[in-house]
Amino acid sequence: DAIAAVAVALLVLFVSYRLGRRTIDALMDRVPAGLSDQLLEHVRSVPGVEEVRSLRVRPSGAHAFVDVTIAIRRTTPFEQAHMIMDNVEKALVRQRERLEVMVHAEPYISPDETIEDKIRMIVAHMDLQAPHNIEITSSNGRYFIDFDIEYASGKTFVEAHNLSSEIEREIRRIVPSVEKITIHMEEREPEGKETIEATWTAVRLHQEITECIKNDRRVVSCSDVTLLEVGNKFNLTLTCQFEQDKPLTEVHEIISKLESMLYKRFKALRRIMIHAEPT
Repeated sequence: DAIAAVAVALLVLFVSYRLGRRTIDALMDRVPAGLSDQLLEHVRSVPGVEEVRSLRVRPSGAHAFVDVTIAIRRTTPFEQAHMIMDNVEKALVRQRERLEVMVHAEPYISPDETIEDKIRMIVAHMDLQAPHNIEITSSNGRYFIDFDIEYASGKTFVEAHNLSSEIEREIRRIVPSVEKITIHMEEREPEGKETIEATWTAVRLHQEITECIKNDRRVVSCSDVTLLEVGNKFNLTLTCQFEQDKPLTEVHEIISKLESMLYKRFKALRRIMIHAEPT
């Protein structure tokens, strides 16, 4: 009887110890040895993950909850960033059953970001649309930066100028060796702005523009000339054919000169878009 009592007591102690240890492990968020390191390596192996800033595993019965914070390049498009987060979740679930995964993402400033990337991020932080026509040149190690910014309709000139000045100060703070920054301010036009196809009143303008382009020996031919009336001005779109062996830089230069010539000659034009095609 005494031996049986001792055996029962030892069994009770053993069971109690195991239950107590499980309870303490749960309260202390303890997980099987090596599990966190194993999951960490799988997260790091997912393309697009620049850093793993935190990873926490919390057991709950037969399940485990994983909270992981990763760093993704801040220039990554939102859809692609979301795909990276999905891939992290899938990579963890594949390694262990009954995992509930929560992925958080934070922006990562990459050391190989370009000056243009930095400018786009600065403008985005001002809650403005992405800048366009960004041109960055250098002379004697100093940068000359030019770009356009569109401001919401109704923004006053002073408000737009103050924002532009703030953007310029931030660029100078982040980008070293900036000599000059020129920001062209314009008002953003609403999408789907109402236009009408030019009627007979613009037939002469259409003919003159077509003849002007065809007389340029650098252009093989032109087609699809379209004029759309916007207020008392016109938007012009057309297609020009060029010799296929011309370098892209030369074609771009020709198009720029054609646009400048058209603007100078036809004052009624407010916007020109020339599409180039090889012959």
